[in-house]
Amino acid sequence: MARLLWATANSGESFNAFSQKTKASPIFGSSTSSGDAKNLTNGISRDIYGEKTISASIFMDYRNNTDVLDDNTIIYGHNLNTTMFNDLDFFVDEETRDEFYKANGIFRFDTVYKYMQWEVYSAYVVDKDDFNYLITNFSDVSSHRAFLDETLERSAVDWNISVTTSDTILTLSTCNHWFNNSRTVVHARLITP
Repeated sequence: MARLLWATANSGESFNAFSQKTKASPIFGSSTSSGDAKNLTNGISRDIYGEKTISASIFMDYRNNTDVLDDNTIIYGHNLNTTMFNDLDFFVDEETRDEFYKANGIFRFDTVYKYMQWEVYSAYVVDKDDFNYLITNFSDVSSHRAFLDETLERSAVDWNISVTTSDTILTLSTCNHWFNNSRTVVHARLITP
């Protein structure tokens, strides 16, 4: 089972460790509810020590709140052979998705406040400008329901998992090399609050 661990460092910056198989990498996020776009920029091009690197970091969307999970918490990472988000493609590849889902369809995301398990309910490849899956909170139930329905409809596989507007969602997003501007997107719902 993969594991995502959230903690807050003394510096006020937050970080996580997502371990899948033998891979582990800190995840950066904003320590304030207002967020900071600088975290996005740093995560794209820097490692946990602030050094420039092609593999960069795993990082939370700057609009997400690290103290309380939003409706949709979004985590980004590069898709290189040496990075853990490279494995997200296994959820959508016809040859690997069934076995990969059996082994990784449920994973842990632990915060400093509680232990949580998440269940993957949707995975797909999308043009980054085709569908806005980067909404962190919804203003009303109908827009929230429409978002969930769209994530289910786009999924490469129907895992027969229902989601409701009361579910908390975790979205993992990485670049994909199938076509220009493509992204692999994996959505999971919280199953143990």
